[in-house]
Amino acid sequence: MKKVLFIIWSLERGGAERFLAGLLHHLDRTKFQPTLCCLNWKGQWGEDVERAGIPVIALNKKGKVDLKAFRQLKRIFREGQFDIVNTHLWLADTMGRLAAIQTGVKTIVSTAQNVDIWKKGWHKQVDRWFGRRTQAVIAVSKAVKKYYHEDVGLPEDKIHVIPNAIDPETYNHVESVEHLYEEFNLDKDNFVLACIGRLNMQKGHQYLIQAVARLKDSHPRLRILIVGKGETQAEMEQLSHTLNITDRLRFVGHRSDIAAILQFSHGLILPSIFEGLPLCVLEAMAASRPVIATDVGGTAELAIDQETAFIVPPRDVDQLAQAIAKLMDLPDHGQGMGQRGRKVVESNFSIQAITRQTEELFTTLVENHQ
Repeated sequence: MKKVLFIIWSLERGGAERFLAGLLHHLDRTKFQPTLCCLNWKGQWGEDVERAGIPVIALNKKGKVDLKAFRQLKRIFREGQFDIVNTHLWLADTMGRLAAIQTGVKTIVSTAQNVDIWKKGWHKQVDRWFGRRTQAVIAVSKAVKKYYHEDVGLPEDKIHVIPNAIDPETYNHVESVEHLYEEFNLDKDNFVLACIGRLNMQKGHQYLIQAVARLKDSHPRLRILIVGKGETQAEMEQLSHTLNITDRLRFVGHRSDIAAILQFSHGLILPSIFEGLPLCVLEAMAASRPVIATDVGGTAELAIDQETAFIVPPRDVDQLAQAIAKLMDLPDHGQGMGQRGRKVVESNFSIQAITRQTEELFTTLVENHQ
């Protein structure tokens, strides 16, 4: 039985968080004994994980540097005697790996979720320093592996591509979504696209809003559900006012009913500036919905242009608007694309299969570093 400590900021709603929650739920408990450590708060999915019988520790970290939380983390390592530590996202990567190194953990694995173009030179220096002391990096797409090898400078043989994944069965049995028409003040003749993700610089909402404005007169049935919250929400709401399209957008905040949102919508739109392997694209495909997305990170490794999706360049308002118009003007509104996408998810991106790949990597690493 291998003891594994997973570290992340929290399991509040987000793509990386949703994937980790799924991984924890499907981990073979006869071979692995998982514990989750959230640097800050547990989050909704953290509480779900805890109810499934997996210990969840919340450190309630304060500010950028919290020595008390760091000492707590090191104590967790010493008392837990973990065989493997797996860190997710930047803060957990740095704080978690430093604590693991200082307490002598033999097998340290970092999961790289994004093509992190925001990283400056010093971030990359930190990544390289930790990379020499990390036994493996899991890249969630080929694009993420390329970035961390070529741009950051990590050894290629340390980077293993294991994609994010979901449970396709979650999207098979969705209850009636009729109530959402009233909740969102929409009509049945509206053409609804869902944009799912945090409202921040990465997700490129401003380009979507500008594209909707371009289509205001030619495609009056178009409506966008903007699902999520974040620091750019007020700015995006103001932009929609400036462009006089507030009636075309619905800012619906965090939702726990993503499967229902996708069932309700005609498709997913994701105008991101950078990505790793966006989970919402997998979710849309699992729900048999077509996708419009930008060609960033591993997105095109999931959604194939003209087959399951329309893939457009990032920051290109014209092509984003053209893709929306193409989807709306298809005779079947992209239903065939969505059905093909479902088959891709079932074949290549099920959480059950990806969990087994992760378990195999963990086992091999422990055996090689005993």
